[in-house]
Amino acid sequence: MDHSKWRQVIGQHLGRRQGGQRWRSLMEDLRCVDCGLKPALLLDFAVSTPTCLPTLLTALTSAALLSSHLTVVTIGVDVLIVNIASFSGLMDSCPKKPFSDVMYVDVSSGLDCPQLLSDSKSSGCLQGTRNSFLSVLEELGSGSSVDVPLTGVEGSQRPNPSTLFGLFLGYPVVYYYDMSVDSADNCLSWVPLVNFVLKGRACGIRERGQCPREHVVCSFTVPQALVEEAEGRVAAWFKDKRDCALGCKLFDELDLERRVVQLPSVCL
Repeated sequence: MDHSKWRQVIGQHLGRRQGGQRWRSLMEDLRCVDCGLKPALLLDFAVSTPTCLPTLLTALTSAALLSSHLTVVTIGVDVLIVNIASFSGLMDSCPKKPFSDVMYVDVSSGLDCPQLLSDSKSSGCLQGTRNSFLSVLEELGSGSSVDVPLTGVEGSQRPNPSTLFGLFLGYPVVYYYDMSVDSADNCLSWVPLVNFVLKGRACGIRERGQCPREHVVCSFTVPQALVEEAEGRVAAWFKDKRDCALGCKLFDELDLERRVVQLPSVCL
């Protein structure tokens, strides 16, 4: 694989600073999205102009560095790069699958501790989020970038950002919080969380003493008190990832590591 070409194209479209500091990590992430190992990438850095991302994706495709149709979804001020095929096939086979395969955890600030969101409650409070998700999937079929507004919509039709991100990122467990109160607050402070980290390792041919290339594909947390309920979904999710990794041959090994963390505050 021509790493120099990746670095050149990323640098041309994101600028010398972003291209120089982040090109390798961005390359690995885009390759994971391209092959479907993860359905979307949430950018953890700002871009100078939103239009630079579609042109970057077009340039990478023209250079034969990407093979799938990737597009940009903006949710509020956050940006996702989405593999359309990861969702189109899913929706064609079973429209309810993106919702039924997920465990929803209510972390609203008014709760003493995180709780499973019951089916009866989720059907009401997640209505706006599910409608938003399905609406974006329909728009993605046109191949253009999509902008999801988070303001100007009230009540049950207002999408929950944390839940929406979790659905697009394909996590088996996603968080929900009551947006009728301060959305920056939740009940996760100092709560023991099991952090699941999906790591890929590519051994390949390397010099003596050189470590295998390692990349964090994705990471999510589950309240430790609810891990037992989540184990089945997490195991099925990991099996799907391992099967996909074998097919796309990005990594020689794919591991799901876990550790317990407690944080003074958790931003969703």
